[in-house]
Amino acid sequence: MSSMSTLTSMLCAVAFAFPAWAAADDVPPALAEWQGAWRLQSVRRGESSRDLADEPLQCMVKGDKFLYGDEEFATLKVAGEGAVKTIDLVFRGSDDAKEGIYSIEKETLKICLNWDEGGVKERPLDFVTQGHPARRIVEFRRVAEPQPEAETPALGFVGMALKPDDTQQGIVIQGVLEGSPAKKAGIEKDDLLQEIDGTKVTDLSATVVRVRQAKPGSEITIKVKRQDEAKEFKVKVGVFPIRALFE
Repeated sequence: MSSMSTLTSMLCAVAFAFPAWAAADDVPPALAEWQGAWRLQSVRRGESSRDLADEPLQCMVKGDKFLYGDEEFATLKVAGEGAVKTIDLVFRGSDDAKEGIYSIEKETLKICLNWDEGGVKERPLDFVTQGHPARRIVEFRRVAEPQPEAETPALGFVGMALKPDDTQQGIVIQGVLEGSPAKKAGIEKDDLLQEIDGTKVTDLSATVVRVRQAKPGSEITIKVKRQDEAKEFKVKVGVFPIRALFE
């Protein structure tokens, strides 16, 4: 859901004894220690940090691809030699590389990115966000026994921004993201959300949780009121866009 706040920068750590899959012939040496499953732990922006350890955010690195919910969300290019290890992260749907540095220690992956949109590119030289509003630090922890990809839970995504309705007759759809499942289904800004799969919605937090827990690839029925006319939409649930956590 688009209601989740966002931040950027990353932290990376890995054991010295790499698993067998890390030595694949087609994986560049600098990427070998990245291969496998990582669980997103936290995102830091400025002086605030968001704890995400309890969320189902297991990501995979395969070759130079970062995946979540079996979908590629970014490609990465790293230089793992020298005093400062560098990373360029390109998110799906964007040609703009986010420049950063990374550190790998034991089981923790740490990345610090410059998230400046349209500004002068400036690669961070340290893992500090205070005084650097465009920086994000993201921390992952290696998953020793990852779940099979087909069984890995992923947050559901519909793409609606919601707000309470003063009339208590539902929840107002404050906005619909372009290209999102909700937009493709025909849901519009200012629609009054009334039911999800036959259950009336009145509590904003419960509604957000309900959508996020919907399994990606499944279909949910959303009923709205639009200018006093009832409308019903079938929405195919997508995978939560990890990029939203970095913005």
